[in-house]
Amino acid sequence: MRRLILLGLMAVMVLPAGAAKRITVAQLEQLLTAATAAHRADDAFAFQIAILDLSERLTPATLGRIEAKLPLGPRTQLALHLLADQSAFLDPPASELPATPAPDAATQLRILGKARTYVAQTLPHLPDFIATRTTYRFNDSPQTLVENGWPARAGLHPVGSSTQEITFREDRLIPAADATVDTGATAATAATSAQKPHKEFGMRTLGGEFGPLPALVLLDTDNGTLAFSRWEQTAA
Repeated sequence: MRRLILLGLMAVMVLPAGAAKRITVAQLEQLLTAATAAHRADDAFAFQIAILDLSERLTPATLGRIEAKLPLGPRTQLALHLLADQSAFLDPPASELPATPAPDAATQLRILGKARTYVAQTLPHLPDFIATRTTYRFNDSPQTLVENGWPARAGLHPVGSSTQEITFREDRLIPAADATVDTGATAATAATSAQKPHKEFGMRTLGGEFGPLPALVLLDTDNGTLAFSRWEQTAA
């Protein structure tokens, strides 16, 4: 009997993780529209989005249009942004792709040459600036989906965030460690979080967004085989 109970509990705990539904961007927009019309609770709808799996990329343009059109709660918006990030390497919906023919081989080489020129000559001469970096942290640990229920895995969910002032000066990115504030901190530690550097866990940037990383990618193209994939329409 004890073994049967344990097997039953294991089945209940793994069910949400295996229940991920794969949908298109159009189906996601229909789901969001129906949920807002039905006045779904923010927490409950965020959990529903967390177990979805997109078959297409949720582009920034479409994400912005959805957010401008629908009154989404803050947790639902955060779950939607995470879903968009997870779809970043997928192809956009066919309806969002321009019908522009592929460039010929000579034009492709010219495009790649302009990209190399931009990375080698423009990025190193960016003006000095100060910016604020915001990092959102997620994990897929078990969470209680219903009151008094068993913790279950239901996909990635937010566990906190942090902000940090960064300075780009003389072609170098300089983080200001003492400017970090962890919004996931408890009330007892909030008073000291602004005084002590916050240690970020998990994936984090190494500071190469403004030059070193694009240069490394373009250097690798010299030893690889490139092929044109498609045109994409940006917000501009």
